[in-house]
Amino acid sequence: MTFEAFHTLHAMYHDATTCHVSGDLLELLSILLDFVKCLRLFKEAKDVRGLLMSSKEWVEILRKLATLLNTYNSPDMRMLCIDLLKEMVMLLPMDAIQLLVPLLSHCHAAFQESHNPLPMGPYFPRRGHKLPPLGLKAGARPVRPMVQMAVPHGQLEAAKVL
Repeated sequence: MTFEAFHTLHAMYHDATTCHVSGDLLELLSILLDFVKCLRLFKEAKDVRGLLMSSKEWVEILRKLATLLNTYNSPDMRMLCIDLLKEMVMLLPMDAIQLLVPLLSHCHAAFQESHNPLPMGPYFPRRGHKLPPLGLKAGARPVRPMVQMAVPHGQLEAAKVL
């Protein structure tokens, strides 16, 4: 049921224009993190692992968690997603890695092949820039869910000067 709630909130977060569900999404990510930690503690029990493997929803959960790793989302959301991804990798190491590596590789290759500048969200750190309040949906967001784990070359050069 929590996996279904995550799918619904993720869809609302990216598709709806007036929904402010980021606070709800943060709460659900915390609940999912606690749930997966609990499952990992009982990892040796075959029925717990079998239960998770029988539900194919966890595959989509991993993909959707990766799409929340960008500068359009608050640091709290990104950290919860990273923690949840780490727990899933510890719980189902080979299965999770076989899913995440091609996804991240594809996103990286797609960015390398495109000539478009890397879009930066409102949570990208800039000097003198005030962050949007946490828990509220930012006005700017990507056109579609995206993985963004790169820093523009111009930002790297500017950091060297400072």
